Amino acid sequence: MEQEENEQRINDELDEEEQEAEGDSENGPPLNNNQIQKHLFQMLMQAQSYEAHKAQEIDEIRENEMMERAIQESLKENPNPDVMNYEQLQELEERIGSVSKGFSDIEIGLIPAKKSTSTKEDCSICLDSVNPNDWVKTLGCGHDFHRDCIDQCLKTTKKCPCCMEEHVIV
Repeated sequence: MEQEENEQRINDELDEEEQEAEGDSENGPPLNNNQIQKHLFQMLMQAQSYEAHKAQEIDEIRENEMMERAIQESLKENPNPDVMNYEQLQELEERIGSVSKGFSDIEIGLIPAKKSTSTKEDCSICLDSVNPNDWVKTLGCGHDFHRDCIDQCLKTTKKCPCCMEEHVIV
């Protein structure tokens, strides 16, 4: 702020001196030693201001690069497939093998199965009707599916195939 005020004051003084010198420029040298010194000082101040601005930009770029590197390193150390994009999942899979956004077999086994008593429902995965005594599983959102159909589906995603609500295993 102080530097800007100094620059503005110097610019104002130079403008006044230039206007005075313009009248004399036809008859002699446009600037005297004092005016040349002020002009050089102004140019030095502008150069310093420009360098400070560029240094600040470089610092911001370096900070952003360091932040990006930290994020990438964090993902390498603690990968979370649920928040990764396709390219990140591909890279993770290359490093550690198969990557799944779904539940493990043990987690899927924790979802209770029951025998169906209704004939009015269809499994929206295989599109076959759910017959009485078929094994079904009900997700937290209330949708029912054949046990084998939903088990296979939950290995690749944690979301209900009907409403896309994420299922939570209790």
